[in-house]
Amino acid sequence: MDEQLDRKQLQRKLELCRRLSEIAYDPATSSRLAKLVEELEHSLQEAEIPATDTDPDAEPMDLRSVA
Repeated sequence: MDEQLDRKQLQRKLELCRRLSEIAYDPATSSRLAKLVEELEHSLQEAEIPATDTDPDAEPMDLRSVA
């Protein structure tokens, strides 16, 4: 449930930044908002990717033996 809340907060922040970037006149502000939008989009994508290793006690795989 916390993940859903975090995701919704990220979506709200992203929407707000996009709206602000549309009305920003200052080039520095526009640039910073564009960078923030990219960061939020990246964070949102990471939140969508499920963890692949669900067993914290799993032994690490020795990749040297796989050739």
